[in-house]
Amino acid sequence: MPEQIAIIRLFLNSFLAVFLAQTVFVLYYRSQFALAKNVASRAHDSRVCHCCFLLAINITYANLNRDAVSMVKQNKERIDRLDELVIVMLNAETAVRGFLVTHEGVYLAPYQDSLEKIGPLLDQMNKDYEPSSPSREQFEEVRRLSQEKLQHLQRVLDKGALVGNLDSGGNGIGKRLMDKIRVLIASLKGARVANNETLEQETFQRLQNIQTVMYALVFSALFLILGVFYIQQKQAGLRARIHQLLEHKNSRLESVVALRTAELSELANHLTTAREEERKSLAHELHDEMGATLTVAKMDASALLRTLDTHISDETRTRFRRLIEGIGSAISIKRRIIDDLQPPLLKGLGLVEALRALCENFQLDMPVEVDLPETLAGLSEEKNLPYTA
Repeated sequence: MPEQIAIIRLFLNSFLAVFLAQTVFVLYYRSQFALAKNVASRAHDSRVCHCCFLLAINITYANLNRDAVSMVKQNKERIDRLDELVIVMLNAETAVRGFLVTHEGVYLAPYQDSLEKIGPLLDQMNKDYEPSSPSREQFEEVRRLSQEKLQHLQRVLDKGALVGNLDSGGNGIGKRLMDKIRVLIASLKGARVANNETLEQETFQRLQNIQTVMYALVFSALFLILGVFYIQQKQAGLRARIHQLLEHKNSRLESVVALRTAELSELANHLTTAREEERKSLAHELHDEMGATLTVAKMDASALLRTLDTHISDETRTRFRRLIEGIGSAISIKRRIIDDLQPPLLKGLGLVEALRALCENFQLDMPVEVDLPETLAGLSEEKNLPYTA
């Protein structure tokens, strides 16, 4: 029985250690591969419950083992006291027989020793059999017969009778007392042995129940592990599918964005080109049509002033001069409008040189440093003329 208890206890401790190690591994796996929070939390809670339950079973098992060993030890001690009582009584009777045969006081030493032991021994046995014990009456009878047997031996010693007075023939009171004591002690020992066997059977049954619960926990833990593994595989597949869908969606969005960007860029280029063409057309009309008209008007006014200079009054001459100056101002405004619509530097030297000239004009009011490249990538050759110092 103790060997079985030790083996089962070792198995429980080993399983508990393995299960705790598996719990730590799952927690590490969750931290590395990012399991779903809800599923991982439930799996962790279930493992904690399993570990607590195993700890409770282990503690209960240890207590049961300790109680069983203690009760078996107590029963053995009680059986030993019953055997000791028989031995003490036999030693006392043998000592009295030896003294009566030899009349030497040395043979009374075991008798005196038995008298000293019998009292404490009966007191201890009195504690073994509580008033509510079923064997209490038998113990009381054993105690009474033991005391009566000792009193009989004392009377034999007082009389100094021969061996026959100790009922060597087998029909006296001493033999009958001793036989009754043996029968009662055998009955008490049988009850103790039966009680011990019952205790062992009950303990073994409890251990079997604990084993059953332990096996149930083992299988439930295995199912839990398989369930978590299955969920992990499903989640891994789901994450892979989601990743593929996101990649496909992102590629589609990138293609749509690139297409829309190209369209917007083309539209912006078209609008810029149309605006520049409109400005160019307007500048040409101003230069060709309006410029020619103003120039002719200024030339005609100047010719009239020279022709009529001696035939007109001073006031008229002044008005002619204001007319010529007004036409000249209109020509200057026309030229400035044309330059604004189509800057000559931008048209003649390109964007880089036009920006450099603009910055030089700006430096007249505020000193600034400008670092411009020689050419700008992406511009046509006519708009990106090389700079020569």
